[in-house]
Amino acid sequence: MSSVHEMCEDEANLVDLPQYFADNPNEIDALNEQGETAIFSATRCGSLALLNYLLKCGANLQHQNSNGTLRSLKYKH
Repeated sequence: MSSVHEMCEDEANLVDLPQYFADNPNEIDALNEQGETAIFSATRCGSLALLNYLLKCGANLQHQNSNGTLRSLKYKH
């Protein structure tokens, strides 16, 4: 699993993402074993803040995983 995926599984890591992307600019749409980007991890953890940050950084919201599906955008409240 890419470090960006692990970071986007917990909203507490939001403070570390700017430095991570400064050091790893090509990781914004890095794929994990399932063909998922960090958008999938952020939505799975239910973090609107992480999702918004990824989108500001240029993450591809239309990416489909290896099953050909988009991530459902459901958030915890």
